[in-house]
Amino acid sequence: MGSSLDLPRKPFALRHLPTAARMVVATYLISVGIGYFSALVQLHFQHASAGQFLPGPDEVKSAYGSRPNMGQLERLVLADETRPFNGSGQMREAFFRRASGWRREIRELAKDKKVSEEEAEKMIRKQRVAEPDALVAWIRSGAAKDTYKESTEAKSYKFLLPDEVAAHLTDDAPSDFFKKNEDGKWTANIAEIIDTRCVHCHKTGARGAVGAIQLDEWEKVMDYIAPEGGSGMSLDKLAQSTHVHLLGFAMLYGLTGFIFAFTSYPAAIRAVIAPLPLVMQVLEISCWWLARADATFALGIMAFGGLVALGLGAQIVLSLFDLFDKKGKVMIALLLIAGAASVGVLYTQVIAPHLEQQKTSAARLSS
Repeated sequence: MGSSLDLPRKPFALRHLPTAARMVVATYLISVGIGYFSALVQLHFQHASAGQFLPGPDEVKSAYGSRPNMGQLERLVLADETRPFNGSGQMREAFFRRASGWRREIRELAKDKKVSEEEAEKMIRKQRVAEPDALVAWIRSGAAKDTYKESTEAKSYKFLLPDEVAAHLTDDAPSDFFKKNEDGKWTANIAEIIDTRCVHCHKTGARGAVGAIQLDEWEKVMDYIAPEGGSGMSLDKLAQSTHVHLLGFAMLYGLTGFIFAFTSYPAAIRAVIAPLPLVMQVLEISCWWLARADATFALGIMAFGGLVALGLGAQIVLSLFDLFDKKGKVMIALLLIAGAASVGVLYTQVIAPHLEQQKTSAARLSS
């Protein structure tokens, strides 16, 4: 008679765990799914343009693609106002909507000119656009120190504006940043533009991330004028993001993959889906760095990121269904349907109106 040790053993699967343990696993998987959706929302606010839920090819290229002839300051000043207001998006709004007294100036001009506030905003924008354009023109002219601050005579400023920038200015709209010289040419006080629009946040002693970037002296400004020679994301931030994502997601996708590996699905399916998000995540982050050399690799970020999402979704849904018997599967199905319905309501009641408002604001800015 053979020993009991000779009997074939039934492979272990998660469904063999006690009910309490399976409930913990199911709750963990559902929490991961909710957390991943919240990450997509955060991605929207960080990189997506107005009216987009997720960044498109242009936004991904802008965030990671190469710009060999443009420095960080120039890039942020020229970026579209509809992009997120941060170091990876744009700082152009600092000259307009986020400038101190912006709404007050609009109301006062509307009252003085007897026009609508919308028309008053257009009038102010037409004049105000000379400020970021003057800053960019100064950068492209070489950002010389002797053209940075006002002259000692104060009859004119030192930086002579190109004609295309000066065309925005009129004599009946006085500004602390611009003056005409004796030849009737417009000049700009670049230091005063930066001090007023940038330094109130980016100054010595400021706390947080903005305090790490200081623009209160010419020498400090020059640190952000040199061509980046790479992506919209700085090297230090890219290295930090790589470190955080690889370690954090290795743990997250490792656990979800490990859970799926112990389901009762065929071995071939488990061998593909269990490591899929981990492998795709490594390829996606590799494209972050490759995009610094060639912006085309930024499209790989979208492709591999999509495969990460598909792999993680498959792990969560299939693992949930494998944890329970028929009654449990019905409960899981009802939960997923309820979750999908909740997302639908969230989209129609919150997300869609938010995106439409963004589109309207973007259209108003471009008009």
